[in-house]
Amino acid sequence: MLTTGAENAVSKAEGLMDSRSWNNRALFLVVVRTPTASPERLAFSVVENLWENARVFNIVILVAPDTTLHLYTWFPYVQNKLWRGPGSCANKCSE
Repeated sequence: MLTTGAENAVSKAEGLMDSRSWNNRALFLVVVRTPTASPERLAFSVVENLWENARVFNIVILVAPDTTLHLYTWFPYVQNKLWRGPGSCANKCSE
């Protein structure tokens, strides 16, 4: 799924949910090509919105705000955890 942000990802998921072949347990690759100062916050926003609105939980998020690629996945049953590469776990960003 190529998207510009969390709301757009939910909109696309809702379009897919109307399909007879919809499966929220499928593997999802979400590519976000939006300039952002905080790729981690954007990735968390995408997974949070997809979980709350479509119960999608097998998600890999690729955030490409510029020439750098940021890859994340998510553990839905571990509160506020994004996985961002080998050996690191990132807590939800808070403001």
